[in-house]
Amino acid sequence: EDDDAQQLALYLYSEKQAVSSRQSMELALILMEYGYQSESIALVEMLKQKQDSDAIDYRDGMAVAMEGKEWSLAKSMAHHALIENAINPQNDVTIAELTDDDALDLELKPSEDPKEENLRELYNNADDNWLTRNVKSDLDRIYGRDQGYISFGVDYSARDGGNKSVQVPIEAIIPMSEYYGHLQLRADVVHLNSGDIDYYPSNETMSEKNTGTAFGIGWLTDSWSADIGTTPVGFDQQNIVGGLNLSGDLGDVGWKATLSRRAETSSTLSYAGMTVPNGVKEHQDEEWGGVMKTGVNLGGSYDLGGSVGYWASAQFYTMTGTGVEDNTRLGLLGGTYWKIINENDRRLSLGLNLMYLNYDKNLSEYAYGNGGYYSPQKYTSVSIPVNYYERLNDGFSYLISGSVSNSWTEEDGPYIDGSPNGAIVISGVWRDIAM
Repeated sequence: EDDDAQQLALYLYSEKQAVSSRQSMELALILMEYGYQSESIALVEMLKQKQDSDAIDYRDGMAVAMEGKEWSLAKSMAHHALIENAINPQNDVTIAELTDDDALDLELKPSEDPKEENLRELYNNADDNWLTRNVKSDLDRIYGRDQGYISFGVDYSARDGGNKSVQVPIEAIIPMSEYYGHLQLRADVVHLNSGDIDYYPSNETMSEKNTGTAFGIGWLTDSWSADIGTTPVGFDQQNIVGGLNLSGDLGDVGWKATLSRRAETSSTLSYAGMTVPNGVKEHQDEEWGGVMKTGVNLGGSYDLGGSVGYWASAQFYTMTGTGVEDNTRLGLLGGTYWKIINENDRRLSLGLNLMYLNYDKNLSEYAYGNGGYYSPQKYTSVSIPVNYYERLNDGFSYLISGSVSNSWTEEDGPYIDGSPNGAIVISGVWRDIAM
């Protein structure tokens, strides 16, 4: 049957002058699947010669050209799609529903003729509908192939009593369009100050400072990325880190899978490692810490450009470190969001997010065998995020974000000498408002 379908497709291609533009694009997609790329591209190039070609046909032609990596042709199809959309916008309003005033608003003045506009002008002036969002998104991907940048910043965080950190990330993204990707080079200068921390369960106090530089190299493409690097060179504990990301679409559902090995950066102990004070009975002057998370994260999302979208992810990690008990982390997350305002230059969204985390052991203390990272046995939270974005002109935009959350926590006593210390259970309810 597959051979018969292939022969039928080739026969229809031989009669390509007789088929409509819409049929031509359906045929182009079928031929591309069978490996007939040149025939598919030829059908796309014919669209401009057909009288019945509309914005949807050009949009489909752009998709075929991109699959065939014919970037100039794809931009040409985008140009025609945006022209046709400007003349006949793709929306849910029919001519019968328009008032006389609405109809007058659709009339094009000579100076507003979209056929006289270049691709950049059409991009900036396009109406906001499903077709223009699709075309502009693909144009961003095409132009992104040849765009690179160098970025840097300063990230400061601190908690009362200790664990202050200053991080200066420097990243270069180098376009390599001939290989259909970008080379990523990254260096992070990190300074940590633990402050005064009590060694559990003694009266000894620890205070350490660490400075180091992490290095990484990666490769970025549309559908996958990979990187490898180190935790900061200069820390007490140093490890190899890296990850592999795969993404794609399954029907209308977008999916992403990540396999990674990363540092647990929540404290000086978990990130850099520390030294046991010499005043305690066991493990005096031994270095411990440097916790690593190794595991997988699977995610999915559903958003067709309408007013509602959904997302979910499941993750599982094993957590190991020098002189630290092995641990596991299970995470289940999901949510939905409503686009109350969804315009080109203005967006307002309201969401609802759920999170569940489970760690096998409570290793949050600063004691040999613990990792100094938050590890409750049950953590559940509900949050309501609100985001407002507005672009005032081509050079200025702003984003305001806020959230209200409620969480519930259960923790065993600290895991000491192979078991929870006293098997104490702590339950808490926390409410937060953030901007």
